[in-house]
Amino acid sequence: MMQLYLYDFSEFSDVLVDEHALFGDSEFIEQQFGAENITYVFRVDGVAAGFAIISHESWLSQNKNVTDMAQFFVMRMFRRTGVGSVAAQRLFNTYAGNWEVRVIEENLHALSFWRKTIDSFTNNKYKEETIDDSEEPGTVFRFKSPE
Repeated sequence: MMQLYLYDFSEFSDVLVDEHALFGDSEFIEQQFGAENITYVFRVDGVAAGFAIISHESWLSQNKNVTDMAQFFVMRMFRRTGVGSVAAQRLFNTYAGNWEVRVIEENLHALSFWRKTIDSFTNNKYKEETIDDSEEPGTVFRFKSPE
């Protein structure tokens, strides 16, 4: 599914296929699926519908008291069905405490998805901030999942 994710993401980045027609370099993929991150695959009726990769450290501040949604992907056929929102909220409930979810500025659909999902989960108790000084400008959502 990482290939599908990177294909979708190529709309917003300069990710190209390599000589084997694969997206992403092995270093990036190893980093995302590395031991310090946790990967979840979510399914609908036994069929893989998407994945989430979380880290127990903020990508922005390296704060180890933050759970970071490093990557999140829902296959196109399952988008706008509620699958992504349910999966995200289950992860928020699994890891109590501080969370950060980042969205690159060009990905307006993701921004809308996260705004609605996090608003619903927190009952509008979250902070939405612009990331200006990063390699990937965009938005970060910060909130706390109850214990």
